[in-house]
Amino acid sequence: MQLSEKLLDKPVSELSVKELLSLIGRNEDIQSSAIENEQKLFDDEEWIRGWKDLAKFCDRSVPTVRSWYKQGLLDKATRKIGAFYLFNKEWLRQNLL
Repeated sequence: MQLSEKLLDKPVSELSVKELLSLIGRNEDIQSSAIENEQKLFDDEEWIRGWKDLAKFCDRSVPTVRSWYKQGLLDKATRKIGAFYLFNKEWLRQNLL
């Protein structure tokens, strides 16, 4: 079923089951493609997620790697997305370890 402006202008209470399911299916497609794009941007083989994983990767304690961050040693390897920190493994291998 094609999405049309007429369909999008209808109140939800007036939608048929088929129309509602097509809208829900379209939304799920959009969400799944967004998840796939995020996974491509932040591949686990390239990025370390969080302080605990960084400490394990560097074979150090969490307070140690946080102090490195506060000193600015990890600035080029760090990406902050919301409340999450991502660290580039390749940069860490070349410059820190």
